[in-house]
Amino acid sequence: MALKIGLIGAGGMGSFHARTLAAMGDVELVAIADPFGDAAARLAAEVGGTASLDWRDVITAGIDGLVIASPAEAHEDQALAALAAEIPTLCEKPLGVTAAQCHRIVNAEVAGGRRLIQLGLMRVYDPAHVQVAAAMAELGPVHHLRCVHRNVHAVRRSVYDAFTDSMVHDAHTVRGLTGREVARVTAFAAGAPDSPDSPDSIAPDSIAHGLIVAEYDGGGHATIEFSERSYAYEVSVEVEAELGGVVMALPMRPVLRQDGGRTIDIGNDWFGRFAEAYVIEADAWVASLRVGVVTGPSAWDGLMAQMIVEAGLESIAVGGPVTLDRPPTPSLYIRGSSHI
Repeated sequence: MALKIGLIGAGGMGSFHARTLAAMGDVELVAIADPFGDAAARLAAEVGGTASLDWRDVITAGIDGLVIASPAEAHEDQALAALAAEIPTLCEKPLGVTAAQCHRIVNAEVAGGRRLIQLGLMRVYDPAHVQVAAAMAELGPVHHLRCVHRNVHAVRRSVYDAFTDSMVHDAHTVRGLTGREVARVTAFAAGAPDSPDSPDSIAPDSIAHGLIVAEYDGGGHATIEFSERSYAYEVSVEVEAELGGVVMALPMRPVLRQDGGRTIDIGNDWFGRFAEAYVIEADAWVASLRVGVVTGPSAWDGLMAQMIVEAGLESIAVGGPVTLDRPPTPSLYIRGSSHI
């Protein structure tokens, strides 16, 4: 019998998920919701299912699984509704727009007694990240992990948006690749001056670079380096450990020899870089629906990543390090947290 899947959000990410799921065997898109125009209707005409403007119609459509690909501001209400209906859910990151929202979702899932949410931190399925994780298994304790994340946005975002929407991926990586928790965060940001009279201040809508230094429990540290308007879209990881190090492999690209030079086209498209990871993620989620065990990044992972970036924002505001006030890990997530 085909798995019946519902989708909330028919934009770019939601449409990609819908097409990926529709191409699988024994998977049926039965309900799609999007509040804007006829986006849901257009997508439903392509992949199947009924269309609605109200996401609540998807929750009550008799589905076996739900994909939440709506704007982040809507994730809390939709995730809580899915948990109340006991529907296994693949929720795009971030889990919520604040740590408080993430914590409410975690508390609701813990109260229900079983994991239902897989969070869309898809880098855990990216072959390049998986290769780094495999290599790290023989290197012993990690002393330093470096994440570099370059974007090519024409219009610079706010410090908050860059940290919570982009660097949250890297915040999960510093935990996921090591299996270790972050104890303290120091962060910095550089951008266009807020005014000629305060050249060291950062305009709220203009970040150029961000840096997070994350100190692990028990020693060692990680750095997250972020550029908002760089030369290409690029994500890389380097690790220094007790018995050696590992550097993430570069994407396979041809070398163009022309006009006296050799060049490699890295590309500007973040989605193209991780398209394969999204497909692998969807395969893993559907497999989890069939066996009834959620295995991917958890709601707890989402809360921890959000706490790291929010500590970074607080560090910028106070001009110094911030200690994370982490709650104890619920037993529900001891085995369920994603450690790639």
